[in-house]
Amino acid sequence: MKVFFFLSLMIQLMVVSAKRSLSATSLVTCMQNSQISPTFFNVTFNPDDRSIRYTLDLTTEINTYVTAHVQVYAYGFLIIEQDVDLCDLGWKQFCPLYPGSLQVDSIEYISAKYVKMIPAIAYQVPDIDAVVRVEVRDRKSKKTVSCIQSNFTNGKTVSQTGAKWATAIIAGLGLVIAAVFSTFGSSNAASHISTNAVTLFSYFQAVVIISMQHVERVPPIASAWAENLAWSMGLIRVEFMQKIFRWYIQSSGGSPTLYFRRSQSRF
Repeated sequence: MKVFFFLSLMIQLMVVSAKRSLSATSLVTCMQNSQISPTFFNVTFNPDDRSIRYTLDLTTEINTYVTAHVQVYAYGFLIIEQDVDLCDLGWKQFCPLYPGSLQVDSIEYISAKYVKMIPAIAYQVPDIDAVVRVEVRDRKSKKTVSCIQSNFTNGKTVSQTGAKWATAIIAGLGLVIAAVFSTFGSSNAASHISTNAVTLFSYFQAVVIISMQHVERVPPIASAWAENLAWSMGLIRVEFMQKIFRWYIQSSGGSPTLYFRRSQSRF
């Protein structure tokens, strides 16, 4: 019975982990004087049942029938480009568009041909760099009246607690070994190990600093990996780790710098 229960549990876990989806929770304008201003946006696409669950809160100044020129970019490459008449999709809220606030909470089912246009790798690679750009155009004049875009995620990321701890252990293990060797009189070996450990530590810090300074240019997967290093280096507040790093700097003759201090007001 235990074997059957275990197998059943494993099958259920495999089914859950195999579920594919793409989602987005942010929507921004991509042109000046855009006649559509997003306030709230939450969209989830499930390719298995071809459903799009979306919650929108928009403010629009458009008063006409419109079409959408959709462009999907993956890692900077244009993979899908399609002109869509919103009236053909059966979305009555957008056929036509009227000025004012537009709030939608609905589920739509799209054609299988659009689902097949999305490569299967989009649901598997962590921290995908996928951007959907939509140019809204007047159906008669073909003039672009608005441009909005959103970044999509498949829920998978390389920013994991296990990776953070592993990086922290790798960064600190060399210093611990050097301290042990130095204690037992192997100063030459301790010097070489500590030099390499500090070099690795400096490399991790450099990666984090560059990633934080160039957020808009760093690919999502690199940004997520930098989060692991940032946590490991103590740049994100983990009090006991920061105490250890501060003690090491002071004990080795350095002067730790304090950049932020949190103060609490009492009434």
